[in-house]
Amino acid sequence: MYKQREDAPQREEMLQIFKQLAGQAKFLEEKLAACETDYIQATQGYAETFNHFTVQLTQPHLNVALLHVKAMETVKDFRFLQLQILRKQLTGRIEIDVPPAALSELVNEANRKLSKLSYFKKLSKESSHLEKA
Repeated sequence: MYKQREDAPQREEMLQIFKQLAGQAKFLEEKLAACETDYIQATQGYAETFNHFTVQLTQPHLNVALLHVKAMETVKDFRFLQLQILRKQLTGRIEIDVPPAALSELVNEANRKLSKLSYFKKLSKESSHLEKA
């Protein structure tokens, strides 16, 4: 896939995060009623973006710090979309075949992914500071 580098474990973990988030987006897309076209398009866009991130991680000269910034913003936006869907489901304004508890768990999972990405970003900064010293 890519040469063994010191950031290889971090890249592998990020790869898993992006694959899982792409899977969540695809899951939501499949569970939304056909009439929910705006939300279906949004979930498709997130699935594509997370899949694109997985491809980027295989590039040997990737700027991991820049990817962290893009990924964190994308995950935050995806989490917001999940919260919108949950709110609309609780008020009966959206058709989706997922119970509220499952949607809530997806939001919690996105929060956990954000925490991991934040940690990786911190590690990257510390690593770059040590290299400069």
